[in-house]
Amino acid sequence: MFRVTYLEYDSVTSALIQEFIKQWDSESDTLECQTSGSTGTPKLIQLQKSHMRHSARTTGDFFNFSPTKNLLLCLHPSTIGGKMQIVRAMEFEMELVVIPPTRNPFEKIEKPLHFCSIVPLQLKQILSKSPQKINLFKYILLGGAPIDQSLLPQIQTYTTEFFEGFGMTETISHIALKNLTKNESSFTTLSSYTISENDGKLVVNAPEIGVHQLLTNDLIHTQSSNTFEWIGRADFTINTGGYKFQPEQLEVILAPYISSLFFFTKEPDSTYGEIIVMIVEKSQSSQDDKSIRKICKRELPIYAQPKNIRFIAHIISTPSGKINRVETLKSINS
Repeated sequence: MFRVTYLEYDSVTSALIQEFIKQWDSESDTLECQTSGSTGTPKLIQLQKSHMRHSARTTGDFFNFSPTKNLLLCLHPSTIGGKMQIVRAMEFEMELVVIPPTRNPFEKIEKPLHFCSIVPLQLKQILSKSPQKINLFKYILLGGAPIDQSLLPQIQTYTTEFFEGFGMTETISHIALKNLTKNESSFTTLSSYTISENDGKLVVNAPEIGVHQLLTNDLIHTQSSNTFEWIGRADFTINTGGYKFQPEQLEVILAPYISSLFFFTKEPDSTYGEIIVMIVEKSQSSQDDKSIRKICKRELPIYAQPKNIRFIAHIISTPSGKINRVETLKSINS
C-alpha cells in the first residue's frame, strides 16, 4: 500500500509532497507543471493525470515495480522528475522513501531500495562520498543533464543497473532510456513511443501521454523509429568561422579534467561570426586561466578552443540540477 517514509524530515519537502497528493486526489483531470527553464523562459503547462498514470505505468513495467518494492525520492518535489516519482509510488502502491534534495542523498540510506532517480551532479557526490551505498539499489536512473563519460567505468563496477533517461516536462519525464551499465550509446524509446527526425531535430510521437509529433530543439542521429543518439540542443549550436560545435559535446570531453562547474556558450564576433566562450564557476575552481587553456589545447580540436574564459562567482542551476545557461548568462550581462 502506498505510504511515505521520511528518512530525514524537512517541513518544506513534506509540504510540497502533501500538496501534490492533495492536487492528485482532487476532482480535476489535470495538474499544472512548470518547465525547467534551463533552455528558455520557464512556462506552466497542464498535464492530464491519465497521461501521467500511463507514463508511471510504462516506467514501472520496465523496472519491475510492485507493491512489495520501494522508491527513493531525492529530487525536488516541484520538478517533473520529483512529481512522477510520487505518481509511480501511488500507481504501484509502493513505499516512497523521502530524503530532502541534497548533493549526496545516499548518505543516510541503510536499507535496500528498488529504484531512484538522481541527476549527474548528485552521482558525482555519491561516488565521492558514499560509493558503498550504491549497491543498496536495484536500479538507478540518471536524468536532467548528460553524464560525465569518465564516470562510466566506475558505475559499471556495481551490481546496480544504471540507466540514463531522455525526456522533458512536456513528455512527462523520460520517453527513452539508455543502459549505462551495458555501455549503450543510443536511447531506446519506451512502450509504443516513436521518434523521427526533422532537419536533424527530434520529433516525438507518444499519443498515450498526449504527445503528437512534438518537434523539439534536440539534435539527434536517428537509427530507427525507436532508437537515437542525442547530439545537443540546436539553440546552443556555435558556428565559429564556419565550424559548428555543440557545447554539450565539448563539455563532456572536458568534464574529467575541470574541477568546477562550467559550460560553453557563444558571443558574436566580427571576424568569426561567433566565438566560443567558456564560463567557469570560480568559487569551486582551483584551476586558473592558464591551466584551463592548457587542458583545452590538449583535449579539444583547434577551432573548438575557447577564445575567452570567464570566471564568475556562481553558475545558476535549476531545481532539478541542470545548469541554467539562460539565467546564468542573464546574471552575467545584467
